[in-house]
Amino acid sequence: HQFSDPNVIPDNILECYRAPVQLLPMTMRTLIDLVRKIESNPYLSLDLRMQTNAILNRFWRDGIQHDPNVAMAPNVIPYSGAGMQVFKYGLLRNIIPLSGGPLFPDDVLTINERCTLHHMLSSSIEKWERGDEYLVCPLADPQRQVNSDQFTGSIKSSCPIEKGVVLTDYGTVSPNHVLQAIASWLQPEEVYQMKLLDGYPRKRSPPLYFPYNKTVNNFWAATIAGDMAELMVFQLPLSTTPKFGPGGWWNDHILPTHFYQKIDYQGVLHDFWQDTDAELLGGIDGSMIGHQVSNWNLFSGSLRLSQVLEMFYSTRGGQFPNQRRACNRRDFYVGTLAKSRGMIEQQVTNFAELLTMNSISFLMDETFISKNRANTFNTYKDYVNNLVAKFPPCLNNAEYLEAKVRLNVIFDATWDSHTTIQILTKLSVLLDISKYGSTISVINGVSGVVIVNEAAAVGDLYLNWMLANDSIKGEPRICILIGMHVKVNPYIIGKLKKI
Repeated sequence: HQFSDPNVIPDNILECYRAPVQLLPMTMRTLIDLVRKIESNPYLSLDLRMQTNAILNRFWRDGIQHDPNVAMAPNVIPYSGAGMQVFKYGLLRNIIPLSGGPLFPDDVLTINERCTLHHMLSSSIEKWERGDEYLVCPLADPQRQVNSDQFTGSIKSSCPIEKGVVLTDYGTVSPNHVLQAIASWLQPEEVYQMKLLDGYPRKRSPPLYFPYNKTVNNFWAATIAGDMAELMVFQLPLSTTPKFGPGGWWNDHILPTHFYQKIDYQGVLHDFWQDTDAELLGGIDGSMIGHQVSNWNLFSGSLRLSQVLEMFYSTRGGQFPNQRRACNRRDFYVGTLAKSRGMIEQQVTNFAELLTMNSISFLMDETFISKNRANTFNTYKDYVNNLVAKFPPCLNNAEYLEAKVRLNVIFDATWDSHTTIQILTKLSVLLDISKYGSTISVINGVSGVVIVNEAAAVGDLYLNWMLANDSIKGEPRICILIGMHVKVNPYIIGKLKKI
């Protein structure tokens, strides 16, 4: 097992915190496109387990948090692994076997893509006041405006930003839960608690009164049991009842970049975000995929991670016997999850005991955990039942066919830049702009300049547009038809000759 200090940000992730980096939209489509780019590299042509391990090993780092009292300076960044997520993360890194594969070559992705993937896969909460709360946060509760932290004196935000989440057609999910589930299901481990504590850098003093002779299952720890254990250890001593959630809202449903939590005053005050809606759905989705992925591999022989994600979160992809997708969450919840209750409750206990040792905890022995786990599971069951009911049922796509097109869009700057890229992005999603689907080119109708040249991913369209945005802003909002015809025509003719 690899015991690394979860408080330290690895060198290969520091590039995402030294200076602002333009990130891509936080959507499942973007994640799938980035995974496809990785898979297309011959050096990373691996089986499903090794692909998933390599991506998690390179980009996953929970609990990185901004410190409002530290200023950016040469050789100083105001970020560290200070979030409460680091405790669970440190344990999971040592029961999900991620090492042993090839080193991840940085030239596979651009810095924008690398940092996007890191932020998608790394759970944390941006909890300090940002200055935009009066624009984006509903202040129904007047208390929410006074959230001074007792240790730092800094003001907490009334709507913290949750990181490590992506928008899908079936809700906002935590994708690191999904990838961890795949990695642990394909390489299952049952590890004794004491073995996990041996050599672990965080040891609590005085020791707690646990025998530490139970085993931890890496699959359940990575999905449902790990999150529930986190809630029991960090939240229940401060609350009379377990509080699952919160959910939240995106700043933009077409180009989502920030997910604001809808949390009450007590939640902000005590940092009650141990099992957010996105983590709950990610845990369920990971459990569903894990229970199917071995059979999918048997049928296909060489299934890739991008295919697994696309099959689960869309109506595309292979059709396997008894296949379940994100739209089948309720069926899974009623069936498989209910049958596994006894195992999950035991795994919650086992993992919670580990968390009390490697973190700052109020618990002194196992009595509190054993007394509260049944009620916690019942509350979880009721909350999840309402949560999964919010999303649409599966659609029948048997007669649904998509045409593969090479789309050339000529724009005249009539709309503002943000509205234009929103429309182009929506169009790209509808036409399946992707490696195996359609492509899109965008041409400035005034100057004839090609802004985006045959993008085969929605993220490429977005990034090229944003990088060219400064030059677009200064152009006149008028369509010069004659000039457009003269300047653009050679480009279109060149494309037609390729057909």
